[in-house]
Amino acid sequence: MRPPRTLSQELGIALIVDATGASPVDFTPLAHGADVVLHDATRFFEPHGEGEVGVMAGTEGLVEEVRLKMESWGAVPHPVSTLHLERGLATLEVRVLRQNATAMQVADWACRHRDVTDVLYAGLETHPDRAVFNDWFKGAGSLVQLRLHDAHDARRVAARASQLLNDEHDGRNVVTRIRAGDDAGWLRIEAGLESADVIIAALISALTTSSLSAS
Repeated sequence: MRPPRTLSQELGIALIVDATGASPVDFTPLAHGADVVLHDATRFFEPHGEGEVGVMAGTEGLVEEVRLKMESWGAVPHPVSTLHLERGLATLEVRVLRQNATAMQVADWACRHRDVTDVLYAGLETHPDRAVFNDWFKGAGSLVQLRLHDAHDARRVAARASQLLNDEHDGRNVVTRIRAGDDAGWLRIEAGLESADVIIAALISALTTSSLSAS
């Protein structure tokens, strides 16, 4: 089925979408009228952080134009990075589906926890953009955001939970990363390949320790 005509096409300009956070497993912008899709391949495609490479998808003419510019400007990926990317693609779908399911379980748990006041995850029926999600996305991704009742606890909880998860692989997508958000009280949880039970146990322990420290 032909994608709907976009406003950018009516104006004669290219619509470029950075779909890094969703991955092509969860979201395919080309099917919705985008001209070009970009991915930081270290986010999902190449999960171990072993190289730096990006991915561009689009019509044959646009892809060829980009390829020629890369050759002219010297912006060509290292052969080893390309090899790692090809290896990562072989497991992309199974990893993303696992992370989607894990994030959903963490979000469900957070909705019921007494120390959590808000949870943002598109997979939840309560998400404000749920209708758009149902129309455009196949999965809700690995990122769960939750806000704690005590805004001052966020950094302590993030540090403690990360320590329990042995989170020392920043930039890699196989280990869960927990960070304090930019706004007070928010936690950003990017589900890796651990089981949801392991992640939830680390969060419960961190929340308990934080409560004891504050009392």
